[in-house]
Amino acid sequence: MSRKAMQVVGLAVTVVMLVLVVAGCAKQDPNKKKLVFAIANDIETLDVQQMYTGYTPHTLLFTPLISLGLSNDNAYPYLAESVEIAADGMSITLVFADDLKFSNGKNCSGQDVLKAIERYRQISPYASDWEEVKEVKAEGQKLTIYFKEPTAYFLPVLSSMYSGIVDVQEAEKLGKEGFGQKPVGIGPYVLKQWVQGSHLVFEKNPYYKDHLPFVKNHGPWAFDEVTVRIIPDNFTRISELEAGNVDVTQVPVEFLDRVKSNSELKVISSVGQGETYLALNTEKAPFSSRDFRLALNYAINKDEIKSAWMGSVEPIYGLVSPSQLAYSEETEKELRSKMKYDLQRARTILAELGCKDTDGDGYLEKDGKKLSFTLLGTSAQKVPLTVIQNQLKAVGIEVKIQEQAASYVRQAVQDRNYDMALRSWSWPDPDIWYYSFHSSMGKDSIWNSPELDKLLEEQRKIVDPKARAAKWGEISRKIAEDVPFIPLYYSYNYTAVRSNIEGYQVSVSGAIYWNDAVKK
Repeated sequence: MSRKAMQVVGLAVTVVMLVLVVAGCAKQDPNKKKLVFAIANDIETLDVQQMYTGYTPHTLLFTPLISLGLSNDNAYPYLAESVEIAADGMSITLVFADDLKFSNGKNCSGQDVLKAIERYRQISPYASDWEEVKEVKAEGQKLTIYFKEPTAYFLPVLSSMYSGIVDVQEAEKLGKEGFGQKPVGIGPYVLKQWVQGSHLVFEKNPYYKDHLPFVKNHGPWAFDEVTVRIIPDNFTRISELEAGNVDVTQVPVEFLDRVKSNSELKVISSVGQGETYLALNTEKAPFSSRDFRLALNYAINKDEIKSAWMGSVEPIYGLVSPSQLAYSEETEKELRSKMKYDLQRARTILAELGCKDTDGDGYLEKDGKKLSFTLLGTSAQKVPLTVIQNQLKAVGIEVKIQEQAASYVRQAVQDRNYDMALRSWSWPDPDIWYYSFHSSMGKDSIWNSPELDKLLEEQRKIVDPKARAAKWGEISRKIAEDVPFIPLYYSYNYTAVRSNIEGYQVSVSGAIYWNDAVKK
């Protein structure tokens, strides 16, 4: 998970609310010039080129180069003044405004954008996004990206916050750690204060300007100050929302009906672009056994997770969710038939592996050791954690749940210091799996093989949507054959917004554009 994690993860992500001053008012309510946002996860770094997962604070500091629009149907200008894709798919040209400035007031030229891209390619955990790029040229305020071959996955890269432009000169002066704490980029806000684990305060960027074609306001946003509070506990976060101390936050499904019944709140719903899966430490016995992993797959009833979570998720058996590019309903139906819940089959496989309950405690042993494992997850994943714990108990496997921060879980998986873990990610394109599977990813690759490497490289070059969906069908079938992890579900995302905030626009993927929003 992690990104683009969404591991992204996330990744279902919301950004800021604004307020427009009503002309002619003698007095202005100071609260209408402020916005309070609440998120569940703490921030590791504010540098979009160093982070694994992006959250609301990053969207305030860094505007993407392009937008995929309200229907996710095309490439539209965002930070760039214009975007043009060559007819042969071999290049993308971006033109930036002559008056483009960083948030510190310094002019930003095409060369500055090029330097930011070069830094991304050197230090970002997602640098391989650019490996199919042959060359990037800057001429004045025009930037042209040339590809080795037509590249299918690149527009989502340019439309993400990860593509935000950093001031490389400032980054070099402050160093990686320093710049991660006080970044300079191009976004609607600048950082004023950061109390780690508690909150971040942002003030308006007076130099800000974007070029979205479907909004009216392209200049600085109306809010003078935005506060992002870190509130990991779901109950506390929703209580603060109901008390009026928070304006915007994501809503856990167990609070959905309660929030919907509140006339002072509105709920925005969307289908998540990605999935949550059960990561298995395949370098550690008994998870190193393909048959043992297959038994775990058959022991997990994904429909029961959906029911326990009140229908807020949908079971998934492949690697591509319906709201992503390259989705195939045919592939998903095929894999559901092959990999669906089968309790008896799970028990049979475990018995064939020599797993027995020799002491009558209800749990199996193998080679004299009790099948007892730790399952990592976040506090927001209490429901699936508990369901999986109970389902594996039914086949004689003891599961001990350990709730940790998302960053802890990600690091544990990277270090292979875990048994099982829930991981999530969110991204418009399934190419995000490249970072989990390709052998070039080193410790980030949870499973790889020469055959899988070849399939992943091939899908990056297929421009035809149907042909690319077919290739992702091959990749999904390969993963189902090896079972390095277990796909679980994709989510419906719910965001609560105070009812007195109006004028924002929501894309089909749940991205929210606040340029024209007002707080009544």
